[in-house]
Order: sequence, then C-alpha cells, then structure tokens
Amino acid sequence: MSSRVEVAGEDVLRLHVLLSGCDAIRIDESRMIVLGLAKDREHSVMLNPGAATGERYLRAVREVLSSHAIRSPGGYPVFLKRWTRMGQLDSDRLQDLLKLGEPEAVIAVASSKGLTPRIARLAWWAHPVAETARFLLEHDSIRSDGLGAELADFLVEYLPFETEPAVISSTVRLVLATGETKVERVQSLWQRGQRKTSVLVGFVQSRPFDLPDSGAATASHDTTHVEPLARVFAPSELAAVTRLLSPAGYRFLTTCNRILDRPADQDMVVECLEALSRQLTQIRPDGPPCDDIGQIEERVAATAHSRLLDEQADEALGRAIRALWFLSLAEEPLVRGFFARSSTVGSLMRRQLAPILGPVIDRLRVAAEFARQEAG
Repeated sequence: MSSRVEVAGEDVLRLHVLLSGCDAIRIDESRMIVLGLAKDREHSVMLNPGAATGERYLRAVREVLSSHAIRSPGGYPVFLKRWTRMGQLDSDRLQDLLKLGEPEAVIAVASSKGLTPRIARLAWWAHPVAETARFLLEHDSIRSDGLGAELADFLVEYLPFETEPAVISSTVRLVLATGETKVERVQSLWQRGQRKTSVLVGFVQSRPFDLPDSGAATASHDTTHVEPLARVFAPSELAAVTRLLSPAGYRFLTTCNRILDRPADQDMVVECLEALSRQLTQIRPDGPPCDDIGQIEERVAATAHSRLLDEQADEALGRAIRALWFLSLAEEPLVRGFFARSSTVGSLMRRQLAPILGPVIDRLRVAAEFARQEAG
C-alpha cells in the first residue's frame, strides 16, 4: 500500500495565507497552481509536489483547503453530490464551499436556492465551464443580472461543441430566457434549429408563442370562431384556446410537430410533451393521467359529449377542439411505460414509438391546420 502524501510545509503555510484573505479558490491542475480571488484580484501559490505525483499531491492539497474552509479534513463530501445539486444546501456555507478548489462543490453552490449575484460571480470565476453557467442561469436573479448576459454569451459560443440533445435544449432555453435576447441571436439559434431539432425544444420551452415569424400574421387573425368557442369553453379556458388557434399558436404547434416527428432521444420526447402540456393545462379534461391512446380518446369523447361540442361548433372547429383536448392529455405518462422497457434512441426509437406518437402528431397537424386557415 502506498504511503500517504503530505503537503510540503511551505505549501501549507502559503495556502493558509491565501485562504485567509480570499473569497474563492481555483486550482490550475496542469500548472500545479492554486489561485485565490480577493476583491477582484487574483493571487497564486505555485505548488511544490517534490517526488509526489500530481494527482495524489492535489488530493492532499484539497484536504488542506477543506480542513481550513469547512473544518472537514477528508475533503468535500462528494457523496452529497446529488443532494447538493437539488439545491438543498445551507446558504450560510456557500462561500466556504468555493474555497475548496473542488469543481463539484462549485456546482453545488451554483444550484443552491440561496445563491446571490455576488456568490454567483465567485462561482463562475472558480469553475468557468458550461455546466456551471447552466446551473447559474436557472436562477431568475442571475438571468436578469449583468452576469447573465456574460454566461449566455459563453454558452452560445460553446453550443457547437455540445452533443447531448438534452444539454443543447437546456442551453437554448436558458439563453433565450436571459435578459433582452438580441434579435440576431434568436434568428441564428432558430436557423440552427432547422438542422438540429434539439434546439427547437429550447424554443418551445422558453418562448412558445414568440417564435420567429410567428407574429407577422397576427393582425389578420380571423375571429369568426370566438363566439362558438365561448359556448364550449369557460372564460378561464378561452384565452388559452384562442392563443393556440392563433398564428402564434400555429407556429408553436408546427414546431412541436417537427420535434416529435424526428426526436433524437427519449429526453426530447418527454421535454416536448411537457412543453406542450404546459400550454394546454387550462383546457385539460378532468381525470387522472392517461397512459395509453385509448384512454385519451375515451376522455376526449366524454368531454365532447358533456360540452355538447357537436351542437356548438362546426365540423372543422370541432376537430380542432378535439385535437387540443387530446394533446392536453398526451403527457409524460403516455410514454413512461415504453421508456421503462426500452433504451433505444434515434430511428429505432422513432419506429417503436410510432403507435404512440403517431396519433399525437396527427392531432398536432389538425390543430395547426385549423390555426393556419384562421390566419387566412
């Protein structure tokens, strides 16, 4: 068994001096340098590992940092990773965790509910990577802060290097929700979405009724069906229905159609269904979640009967309303059973999902076609 590596006495002394006056620590492992940030100024300690290997020496250095910052000589408790990423972290200890030189501790801080703009800036300095930026931008206070724009710029620049569809959609969602997004950036991301549908998921999540080109035809929106819609839907439901059957709704529905027609993986399917469901919550027929198409069709038929749909609306409007009710019930439970049994992705997943997603796509097309005709 190899002997324990001890940090050189000179290094220990210099690290203690650094820790006593800094707000955050970052370790440059390739150069064996510990950096400290104090009042926007960086200070550094060049490590002297001697004969010890870099990895083992850095582990010992982190133990020194941990012992000083959080009184835990064993280092940052990585087994708490999942817990801290859920935001369940004592806000009083956030800055202490930024003095460990431990990337996972920075992520824990970035995801904490007690995060402040000042702590966020320190976290970004301590671990300036895309994952940190995404966790930070999940906070409303950071998206509206000057740091938010900096993080969004970083994520857009790094986006071409991302490969996971869920990460791509999350990145786009956060960038579009940050501050005043430039028109040029929105158009650039939208064009990228024409080639990569995971980008479109971020659009329908963050700005479902403000998609590029969706507002141009709004002025000519036909209001002929407002009266029959008011006979079928309660006042609290009417706004959601008219918005979905508007030109902006048409763009939203057709974009969801594109996503579900060629999803890359399971995350894209679930995220798109959830984005769709959020816009249909107000008109969702009462009852438990549906986990198969037959249940949805039965619920839609019962709702149409109870609301006297055939007497209140013409055939085209009736089809569109039935389609919207259907889509409101096409939630994550509909695909949960399939994904519990299968881990397929790509074209094989799409073929196997066709019996489930096919009817959903059909209803998206029905509702979108009605909205298109309404726009003239």
